[in-house]
Amino acid sequence: MNGASAELVQVLCAALDPAPERRQPAEAMLQSWESQPAFPSSLHSVVGDNTVDTNVRWLASVCLKNCVTRWWHKRITAGAEVSIRDAEKSHLRAALLNRLEEQHTPIAKQLALVLAKITRNDWPELWPELFPSLMVSVQQGGELAQRRALLYLHSAVKEISSKKIGTSRKSFQEVAPQLLAFLMSLWTTAAAAAAHR
Repeated sequence: MNGASAELVQVLCAALDPAPERRQPAEAMLQSWESQPAFPSSLHSVVGDNTVDTNVRWLASVCLKNCVTRWWHKRITAGAEVSIRDAEKSHLRAALLNRLEEQHTPIAKQLALVLAKITRNDWPELWPELFPSLMVSVQQGGELAQRRALLYLHSAVKEISSKKIGTSRKSFQEVAPQLLAFLMSLWTTAAAAAAHR
């Protein structure tokens, strides 16, 4: 683990400390880092590091969700535009689709929420491969990857279906029959397998 990641893990540990004199400065530091370049990727690498304590990894996933929610779009802060850089956005989209083997369900749920927030903003224009990639993972992945891909798919569909206007609503109407047919075939297969037990 590099120095920046080690420092981030220490601050995340301090943010979990029940003592307010240790926790509050750590929370303030995490919040101040949110608008810094590469912070979301640093959080994602902590989430993916299985040598780090599970609670710290979970907190990193929550911080990642909050960071994406606040900074995915440009915001004016102290007179300057701040947002996550395009290269980092691209990296995060790819990294999330490669993080389907997460063992801990609470962390996987946070990552699904991160994916949903990104989907709301970037699909279909900047992330057209989202649904095909998830469907391939469901079909070809191991059991855990299949469950996580279905969780991601559920979160993405739920987030997109809540949009009232925009091009993604029309695009979702176009892809919905394909998704429904895919999910129906999964259900039919699972129901047949359950009936034979």
